[in-house]
Parts: sequence; C-alpha cells; structure tokens
Amino acid sequence: MSAISRATILILLLPFLASATLTPTKTSDCGEGISWTVTGLQLSDIATPNPFSPSQIDRMRKLDFHVSGPTLAQEHRCRINTNYYQGETTYQFRNWTHRCWDLDKVRLGDTEPVDPTLSFKFDSAAADSDTAHPAKFWFKQEMQNVEAEASIRIMMHCGLPYLPNGCGPCLEYQCNGTTFVIHSDRTREK
Repeated sequence: MSAISRATILILLLPFLASATLTPTKTSDCGEGISWTVTGLQLSDIATPNPFSPSQIDRMRKLDFHVSGPTLAQEHRCRINTNYYQGETTYQFRNWTHRCWDLDKVRLGDTEPVDPTLSFKFDSAAADSDTAHPAKFWFKQEMQNVEAEASIRIMMHCGLPYLPNGCGPCLEYQCNGTTFVIHSDRTREK
C-alpha cells in the first residue's frame, strides 16, 4: 500500500481536533433591537480524495450555527459550505448564502423565497499545516431603511503531521454551545 493510499485512509477514518480562538466582533451601540445571538457554532474542515485526480485531495469547510434576535420572527439554523483546493493558500471565498432552516428543520431550498432582511457572508482561507486558518462570517440585515452589519472572526490552528502531499488539513473541529451576542458594527441611512 502506497503512502498516499495510507494517508487517504487516515483522512477518511480519523477525526482530528484543531484548536480555535473565537472572538466576537466589537460592540457598538447602533440602535435598539439591532443585534443577533449566535449559538451552536460548529466549524468543520473535511478532506476527501478527488476521484478524477488521485494525487489531489478536495477539502470542504462547513460552518453550522443558529441565529436569533429580536428583529427575527424565529430562530434560524444555518449552514455555509465552501470548497478550497490544494495549492490555493490565499484564496478568499466571498459567497452570500441563505441556506437556512426554520425551527422545524425544514430546509429552505435555493430556489424558494427567503427572508430578504437577513443574509450571510463567509470568507475562508485555504488550509495549510501548522498555520492559522482564518474564517470570518458576516450578518447583514436591512430594516426600516437602516442597514446593520456584524461579523465574527474564527481562527483555526492545526498541528497535524504533514501528509505525503505536504498538506495537513484540519478535520472535524467542533465548538458547540458557544453563544455570541452580535451588535451591529455599522448602520447607514439610505
């Protein structure tokens, strides 16, 4: 069995834990009721072999969380997925997403209407071994002609052994039950 095959098996079977520093955004008093509570934050990096290129490993970063607040009708359960690939160590992902579930966990499909007042943005850097992996996500809400934004920065630090291809991805890091109360960084009159 080749070293690459053994590494692939390890990647598929062994969950490795990474440490992280979770820091909420700075608090600014921008108006009554403009705030969100984020709970159940879970950031996972998953590596799988690429079936079309055996020497390449595809990686996906997944961010799950719950968001609630006085301006939301109900709590949302949200997931943001991004892909990042070997060799792209500085590429930033800038994808807006509305992939959320209601309390009964019924998915709102990509083609179905979603709440236009709340959106999410997620930036994630590609993974390296023994380095910090920055990830940020933003909330953006529009109500009563006022736009409010807030953000959270997440840092993942990986200390896994190097694999034959030089990569050491973070696998299955979880931080559950963490609570953030996010106040808007900025408001803007339209």
